[in-house]
Amino acid sequence: MDHVMDASSAPLRLRAPVFCCVSALVLFGCSSKRQDTDPQPSVSQAYAVELTAKNAGGLPKCDSKSAGTTAFVLSPEGLWSCQ
Repeated sequence: MDHVMDASSAPLRLRAPVFCCVSALVLFGCSSKRQDTDPQPSVSQAYAVELTAKNAGGLPKCDSKSAGTTAFVLSPEGLWSCQ
């Protein structure tokens, strides 16, 4: 004997599993609890910017006279420090 599924009963059979899946996603996927990947707080640092250059090629040579100076470079944007 072949089992014939009535087309009108199929949506009713799918409602419970779909409802359970959606409920699980809402309950477990939208948690307000924050998970820290880095347990240590980040430390902010301040730099005294003494030079500005368009690119790294525009910076003066790093030598003992310029040691400890920090420059802001526009492209690529960032801070450069002479050590």
